[in-house]
Amino acid sequence: MVGFKLVTTADDCTFDSCTSEYHTGDGFAVSGTSDVLVYRMTITNCISRENMYIDGINGGSGTGIKAFGLKDSLVTKSIWNDNDQGGIRFDGGGTIGEASYWGCEYNTVSENILFENGGVGGIDGDPSQVDQIMMEFSDHNDVKFNVVYDCVDGGFNIGLSRTGSCNVLGNITWGASGTSVGSIRTYFSAGGEGRENYIVGNIVDQSWWGLSLNGSGYEIIRNNIFSRSASGSDMRFANAEDALTVDSNYNCFAGGGSGAVTVLGVGHMNLAEWQTYSSQDANSITDDPLFTDPSSRDYTLQVGSPCIDSGDKSLGSPFNEALHPSSDITTAGGMIIVDRDDH
Repeated sequence: MVGFKLVTTADDCTFDSCTSEYHTGDGFAVSGTSDVLVYRMTITNCISRENMYIDGINGGSGTGIKAFGLKDSLVTKSIWNDNDQGGIRFDGGGTIGEASYWGCEYNTVSENILFENGGVGGIDGDPSQVDQIMMEFSDHNDVKFNVVYDCVDGGFNIGLSRTGSCNVLGNITWGASGTSVGSIRTYFSAGGEGRENYIVGNIVDQSWWGLSLNGSGYEIIRNNIFSRSASGSDMRFANAEDALTVDSNYNCFAGGGSGAVTVLGVGHMNLAEWQTYSSQDANSITDDPLFTDPSSRDYTLQVGSPCIDSGDKSLGSPFNEALHPSSDITTAGGMIIVDRDDH
């Protein structure tokens, strides 16, 4: 049984303060088509938890929300936890091997809390392909100011797969620390110049890899802080070509793992070696960011943090939204530019 379901005639729906839990299927399901999308849905102040994957029943899913063909919609200020197959999944309807998609555009996922969503059943049987926030075959979506932690079953906390012109902005994520997992990943995303995904102002703590890129050139990577990256690198590329086509700068690589950056087939590199190899990250640093109290998940920056006045604000709106710290965990950004008297 699906908790709440929207079909193609369900434009302009709002779910406020709803709870969807313990279903054999998705907590929320949105079913647009290639011909008719669902427009302007809002989910706010909701809870979707412990929805279950049962093979062969309701598609076998168990996602907090799964949306096909959704446009101009907002998912915000809600809690998504302990769902069997991910927390939030937007899918434009493509299939593996195709570069086409027809939906899930111009949506915003903001100020949500997600934790301990799993990958039961997997994608094509692989649980590590299920992320807590997943954007697939989709364009022009914003994933911003979310708190995402403790992904289970080998997935990532935030994943972009075959997307373009998406923004991953000002999120705080930690605890994806199992082998071959991490906090943020892109997979065959972007699509060349003019369709870059922006990964800006995120804080990534205690992950195996902070950011993993596979077949994803032309990403813009700015103002992120990577801290305590278990045993892996802060940033990892699946191939050398991707490493030479991204645009990465003004990041803090404080992971303390095997190197600031790993390029498969080339090796682990510290920041200086990465700068020489790629001509990237000329203004990035490796200093301790001096979080206020990371053990209590307070990721605001102490006075004197090397990340203050060290970010790049040239990207303009909306990216500078992530450049100012806040006592609210959901709106604290990464590398910042503020006057010291304002901090």
